[in-house]
Amino acid sequence: MRKFLAVVTREFRERVRTRAFVISTVLIPLFFTLMIVGQIVLSTRGPGPGASPWWTRPKGRSARGSKRRLRDVKGGNRRLRSSEVSG
Repeated sequence: MRKFLAVVTREFRERVRTRAFVISTVLIPLFFTLMIVGQIVLSTRGPGPGASPWWTRPKGRSARGSKRRLRDVKGGNRRLRSSEVSG
């Protein structure tokens, strides 16, 4: 058992002395900390008024009609029909 512990201790010390071990011991926790802080900062910043993701914004000639219909609905002038919602 002593020989086994001596070998394990020596191998552990050899691994801990390497530059890669020391660098990864510092960088990996730092990386995860920065990822968490970045998510917190981005989530507290909010997109601003009237902002929407680019893939939800309608484009082209039909966009003007879509925007007009949504403006009418938001203003309470009329209700959307199911045919207008799907396409």
